[in-house]
Amino acid sequence: MPTDYRFVNDLASRRFDDGSTAKVERQSRRRGGQAGAIVALKVDAAGVQTFLPVSTYDSAQQKVVPVPVSLGAETDKLCLILNGTGLRGRPGLTSVTVEVGGVAVPVFYAGAQPDFVGLDQVNIGSLPRSLAGKGEIQVVMTVDKNRSNRVTVTIQ
Repeated sequence: MPTDYRFVNDLASRRFDDGSTAKVERQSRRRGGQAGAIVALKVDAAGVQTFLPVSTYDSAQQKVVPVPVSLGAETDKLCLILNGTGLRGRPGLTSVTVEVGGVAVPVFYAGAQPDFVGLDQVNIGSLPRSLAGKGEIQVVMTVDKNRSNRVTVTIQ
């Protein structure tokens, strides 16, 4: 049974040319706990789903930087799609918990990511309205009482 649960910090960087990818991966390893490979999913009152980035590569700074995400209208729901490794050996979905800004957020999926072999995905949400305006906050996952590395998101 694995005991090392890790968020992926540099998945988004793999879309860049080889030189940029190497720089971003080195930056992520050196400065762990920064922006992770996370995507936000906003669902409005009509059920329309919109994917939103929570980080982007800034070529001037040569690093991945956060993109602030709004919780939207009172009727909107904002979920996060987290990517990492080491989740498939867990005892069950109830053994996976996630805190965003110190607030427990429901986990509704934890398993294989459908597009990348060996990558796992955790879907959480919706984020509570109490996180609105908090700015940069930490996301930490616990699987079977083992805490993951921390990553950050920025909430407007």
